[in-house]
Amino acid sequence: MGALGELRHRLTLEMRNVESDDAGGEIVTWIGGATVWGEVTPLSGVEFLRQDRLASTLTHRVRLRYRDDVSAAVRLRLGGRIFEILSVRDVEERHRWLECLCEEKYQ
Repeated sequence: MGALGELRHRLTLEMRNVESDDAGGEIVTWIGGATVWGEVTPLSGVEFLRQDRLASTLTHRVRLRYRDDVSAAVRLRLGGRIFEILSVRDVEERHRWLECLCEEKYQ
């Protein structure tokens, strides 16, 4: 698992930034951070209706070299594709590889 040749997807870690607006609400933006190499593997997909439009959600497993700044509080971007991180697992708890369960939504 995690052979260097398999890490062929260049991903960007994005951090969530929340600011208050004048109406007492919040404005959420995502700020690009480090670029990492990973392996993106589709796992499953579901299609559903949302507001009379067909939408779909795909789950993926994303494998990366270990980093301590990857959590469900950040997300991954691959070009125009966004991968929301649902969970992160330190494979074999050796701080060598991370396995992220991610969700990608299409509208």
